[in-house]
Amino acid sequence: MKRSSRALLAIRRIATGVAVVVGLVVAALTVWFLLSPSAPPGHLERVGTNRVDPELAGVGDRSLEMGRDVAVRLGLASVSFAASVGGNVVWQAAMGLADVKREELVTATTLYRTGSVAKPMTSVVLGRLVEAGLLDLDMPVRTYLPEVEGPLGEATLRQLAGHSAGVRHYAGPPARDFWTEQFTGRHFEPAREALPLVLGDPLRFAPGEGFAYSTHGYTVLAAAMEAATGKGILELLDEYLTGPLGMRNTLPDDVRRMSGARATTYIRRGNRFLIPPDPDPSYKWAGGGLLSTPTDLVRMAGGLMTGGILGPGTVEELWTPLPLPDGEPNPQNYGLGWRIDPGAAGEDGRESLRTVHHGGSIIGGSSFLLLLPEDEVAVAVMTNATLSDPGPLREVVYRMAGLWTIVARERAERELVRELAR
Repeated sequence: MKRSSRALLAIRRIATGVAVVVGLVVAALTVWFLLSPSAPPGHLERVGTNRVDPELAGVGDRSLEMGRDVAVRLGLASVSFAASVGGNVVWQAAMGLADVKREELVTATTLYRTGSVAKPMTSVVLGRLVEAGLLDLDMPVRTYLPEVEGPLGEATLRQLAGHSAGVRHYAGPPARDFWTEQFTGRHFEPAREALPLVLGDPLRFAPGEGFAYSTHGYTVLAAAMEAATGKGILELLDEYLTGPLGMRNTLPDDVRRMSGARATTYIRRGNRFLIPPDPDPSYKWAGGGLLSTPTDLVRMAGGLMTGGILGPGTVEELWTPLPLPDGEPNPQNYGLGWRIDPGAAGEDGRESLRTVHHGGSIIGGSSFLLLLPEDEVAVAVMTNATLSDPGPLREVVYRMAGLWTIVARERAERELVRELAR
């Protein structure tokens, strides 16, 4: 009887302890919510930047209204857009607040988290290294990283870039690595230092035998790029991409040296904008740890479509979906750092254009970059909020791209008329 009484007392103590912990957590979350700012009325009517080619003011105004409508619907703190035609930036627009509490207005140079839009950037650098003869896409990883043994060591750089190497993605709850990955404060530099995060884990399948989207795979890829060149991934991004294209507002999201130009990151709950924890993303610079602007993103897109950064053959290699073992396209039509919708003729006889794109979702940020290569049109959007469903934001980018495609075709027709008149 005494033993059962002691056991009951122990259970009560444990239950009391759990209740206290839960109460403290609830209290902390309540305080966090109540101390978080709410945006002033009409904050998305406040435009920090609206620059457009004077001849295209009407298209710019329509795009701006499209952007504002979706931002209001999603309840964003701020949103920034940019479009390029023929490799030239023709429109920039930014509205809302980069910092809600201070009511700091966003501008076209406000920095946002790229999330996975870092992967297309890394793929461009990869393409340049291949063109320079410093890398071979079909060499196994162990050629560059001898410490990567076993099946992963046999995976090629092409398979890593195309998510067919079998490397896992982020750990989700209740996995052991969930908290250390999503909220780590540890800094990794260079990428090779982050390899232990995944080297001990089994592959999801043998390299080349399937498709599994993986940011960690891009960390392994970045480490191989570093080993082949003797330069860190951030140095490679600067030398082979951001420097040549003048992408002055693309840089690492380094929480040790916070940029004053970075928009405050938020999670929206009701009418409140909650500031989430700020983990160190250095373990995934190459796959999702950068800051940028929509203007820089469309500059990169323009450089690809007009041949200003890579040869056309290399671009097409990046934009070719890797097939599954049975020859069918992979489920995301993923190439090397890009998703590709090939376009097709519909039942009504109308053809849809090929599009190339990539999105990024991260705590405190969402981004999307869309390219229409045949018309040399690109549109990008970035925001400083976590979105449970980024679909509406991406849909408006497609609608905007339709407007700018009309501009591109009208310009092409006028140029053709001038050529014929000579």
